[in-house]
Amino acid sequence: MSSFTRTIQKKETQSHVDNILSHIDHFIPLKSRPKEAHAGDFIYLVFRERIVGRARIAAITPVNSQVPIGSEQIPYWARWVVKYERGWEKPSTDIPIRGHQGIRYLKTLSLQHLDSELW
Repeated sequence: MSSFTRTIQKKETQSHVDNILSHIDHFIPLKSRPKEAHAGDFIYLVFRERIVGRARIAAITPVNSQVPIGSEQIPYWARWVVKYERGWEKPSTDIPIRGHQGIRYLKTLSLQHLDSELW
């Protein structure tokens, strides 16, 4: 598997993150394509140095027009979307992780064991 993390900016609010985690069968916009990830892998959401959820990737597709990332207060633009199904799973324990820009694969973070854990 080539699951990866995506960080939500610290400037965002908890309500913005809760809104993301409440969606089922939706998408997460990205600036660039995660080249190693495929349908069936997980996307892990990082907020304020904690993994707050994971979702199973259904597809990774380019978009023809720019899609806003973040809330209206912090707009920037994406060219790819990660579509996911069945909503977000929340971790049963606290999982600290250093935030970052862009994406990071679990194997480079030594966190590949998370894919096999039941949440």
